[in-house]
Amino acid sequence: MTIVPLYAGLLGVLQAKESFCVGFAKQGVYDVSESGEGRRDVSDEAYRRADRIHAVALAIEALVGATVGAACLYLFGLVV
Repeated sequence: MTIVPLYAGLLGVLQAKESFCVGFAKQGVYDVSESGEGRRDVSDEAYRRADRIHAVALAIEALVGATVGAACLYLFGLVV
């Protein structure tokens, strides 16, 4: 079960690095305010689709990274 926390951590790091929220992309919204209260709908369908594709790409990148990380941990005997 090492992969689950690694995946969550990597996904969080990738989202922070890119200032992009996978959850918002799935909902079709964005928020660029500091307070978090400026949520708005993404009105253009092409942008919504691009956001969803980017969200899937980030999730896949995090999953691959977590899988490789977990494999390394098991390979080197750091996790029992």
